[in-house]
Amino acid sequence: MPFSQTDYNQKDIQQKLLIIINDSMNIPPLHPYSKLTTKQIRQFNTKFHEYIANLPPDEYLEIINKDFNMMMSDLFETLRPEDQYVKIINTDVTPFSTLDVIIE
Repeated sequence: MPFSQTDYNQKDIQQKLLIIINDSMNIPPLHPYSKLTTKQIRQFNTKFHEYIANLPPDEYLEIINKDFNMMMSDLFETLRPEDQYVKIINTDVTPFSTLDVIIE
């Protein structure tokens, strides 16, 4: 049975397809569809329909999962750990007292 609307209605499939198509367009993987420009939406829709049309009638979920996993593994290989953590910054609070105020 080929890919259908029922398959697309599954949130995990929607998210995987979004990530796969974003990656093919060199857009950050988790960039939301709603934040795409009008031109990007047209390109996204074209690529999305091409991708769906080229899925085999059987085992299409395996293909989507394989493409998603391959894309994510490539992404994780490029991440630098130092970019994933908040840098240590000085958060000390200097007490303020009324005696510190200079009245002119």
